[in-house]
Amino acid sequence: MNMLGGFSISGPKGSFDDDSNRSRKIWLLLSYLIVHRGRPVAQRELIDMLWHDEEITDPSNALKALIHRLRLMLETLGDWPGKKMVVYRGDSYFWNADLPVEYDTELFSLRCSRAAAQGISNEERLQRCEEAMELYCGPFMPKYENETWTTPLREQYHDMYRENVLRMVELLRPKENYREIVRICNTARTFDPYDEELYYQTIHSLIQLGMQQSALNLYRRMTSLFLEHSGQAPSERVTELCRNITEVSHSTERDLVKISEQLREKEQISGAYYCKYDLFREIYRLLARTISHTAQPIHLCLFTVANQRGEIPTAGILSGAMERLASVIHVSLCSGDVYTRYSPSQFLLLLPSATEQSGEQIAERILNRFWQGQNQHDLVISYKLYPIMPAHTVAPDEDQSELAVAAP
Repeated sequence: MNMLGGFSISGPKGSFDDDSNRSRKIWLLLSYLIVHRGRPVAQRELIDMLWHDEEITDPSNALKALIHRLRLMLETLGDWPGKKMVVYRGDSYFWNADLPVEYDTELFSLRCSRAAAQGISNEERLQRCEEAMELYCGPFMPKYENETWTTPLREQYHDMYRENVLRMVELLRPKENYREIVRICNTARTFDPYDEELYYQTIHSLIQLGMQQSALNLYRRMTSLFLEHSGQAPSERVTELCRNITEVSHSTERDLVKISEQLREKEQISGAYYCKYDLFREIYRLLARTISHTAQPIHLCLFTVANQRGEIPTAGILSGAMERLASVIHVSLCSGDVYTRYSPSQFLLLLPSATEQSGEQIAERILNRFWQGQNQHDLVISYKLYPIMPAHTVAPDEDQSELAVAAP
């Protein structure tokens, strides 16, 4: 019985999994009974689990029919009758836990416990970790992640898996087996692409292997992913790791022609320059230093996406709106302008040479292009303009230009 990474069951005479063309409710019923195999499950509990969001005229008969179909399906596996596997007693059903069935979840939990046991050598512990890793094929019942009762179990098994991965990292590092660390962390990130510790261990190991460029590329992908997902850049711990790579790799370069070639953009320049927030901040500070010498007007512009109530829209609506806004900003600005994702619902723009009037014209052009062909009436796109002051000067009073534009 496998429930990690998918749901499948096999016996002496056959097997089937949740990719087969069978009713979703049959799989829900079977999995619920198996997960709760230590106790009888009342009919009412099963009905509420199966049809909690549906109107059904005769739920008791519907459940009986589903149980009958489940038993027939199970009988194709081997020599046991369906009624021996799914037992009815006292207005309740239960999965017969006395049957000689091997559950991957139980075996995985046992192997993780053995890997964490006290009083064993590092070699033995590493071997036990590897044995546990062989069983984790992915999250617990991934096709049913919207079923609330599966969430605690999914988190439980994932936490056990993550602890096992990091335990292996600690055991492999003294052996300098960095390739294996990269391999297991790469696999682990497919199950949790937002786990910063897994990125840190991968990047650190790539550096130890002399693969600095691969480490930097992974850091850049990580930064983009984190900003898109939560609006937050990686922590200083990871950033410092990659900053050291850059400093070391450039410390001995003396050929200015080669340096210039490395710095030059390889692709044809088109549209505004997009960068991460950390770099945006450094560009801002550099421009703020130059203002007192050049007297060149520079404005900061903040675009915000909200709904009519001033709240952040739902994830699906926000994702589409931010993707469209990014595209419009990119093509509406000059190649010397800079923009960044400031938060999940905001973009920040740097407009060199823009006065307040020309800055408003730019912002209006972006709004007009955004709304062309759009009919999302619950969206409101607002912007604020603010002049950049020379470094070490006091900011003016809050007289920034602001405009909110709802969907037409």
